Amino acid sequence: MQTTKKGKAVGADNVAMEALIFGSVKLFVHISLLFSLCVRYGHAPDSLTQSFMVPLVKNKAGNLADINNYRAIAISPALSKVFECLIQKYIRSYDTPDDCQFGFKSGLSTSTGTNVLK
Repeated sequence: MQTTKKGKAVGADNVAMEALIFGSVKLFVHISLLFSLCVRYGHAPDSLTQSFMVPLVKNKAGNLADINNYRAIAISPALSKVFECLIQKYIRSYDTPDDCQFGFKSGLSTSTGTNVLK
């Protein structure tokens, strides 16, 4: 949880990251049980997977009426961010991503893939 940031928007579950960062040992035990069950049965509850999209302005000095001046970000539940970090450590340790993958890869972005395509 060292990479988590405080003061960010809450997801659909209305749980702030601070609630997890400053939680008790009992909370961590329950979260651990939840994540273990998700991995064991290959299923995650809907409340863990729901997120909502929020538009962000790219250039505040630009035309705010232009749809191309916006990008979307997904606001996910805090628990799903923690679960994702745990899974990501496992994938980084044992799985080698394909050379053609640009997104979600350290040092690369989807923009790199777009430039290669062009």
